Amino acid sequence: MLSLTDMWKAAGEPETKRPAEWLRQDSTKDFIEIVMVSNVGQNHISTRRGNNGGTFAHWQIGLAYAKYLSPEFHMWCNEVVRERPGRTFRENRERFVEGEDFATLNQPDEIRTLGFTRPQGGTPATVIHHASRLSEAREAAHR
Repeated sequence: MLSLTDMWKAAGEPETKRPAEWLRQDSTKDFIEIVMVSNVGQNHISTRRGNNGGTFAHWQIGLAYAKYLSPEFHMWCNEVVRERPGRTFRENRERFVEGEDFATLNQPDEIRTLGFTRPQGGTPATVIHHASRLSEAREAAHR
């Protein structure tokens, strides 16, 4: 199963594109129903709370979520799933090039300025953000 939560974080998308928001959409519910009918007996969606929690989904649902997040992220996910099925973003992180594909933020002031928050409240110590969207976020924060 793919972690939709990790995908959302890796894509650097806003709170409005969290997995829970996507799962509420009628078109998403329709798609999940089709996947469930086509893949009877498999686990399709699960949610875990806590430190290693998140929303996890069947790979087809994960790719649909990637498409919702952004075309670039969707394309990247298609490649990863095709080449390395069953692995998570964390396991495939070595495929990224820091600075080109992603950026690691660990300065609390910048993290707060860019508006990143933890689901349970507060500011995260580190944020991994999609590099091309980071410059946009920085520009928007300084306007």
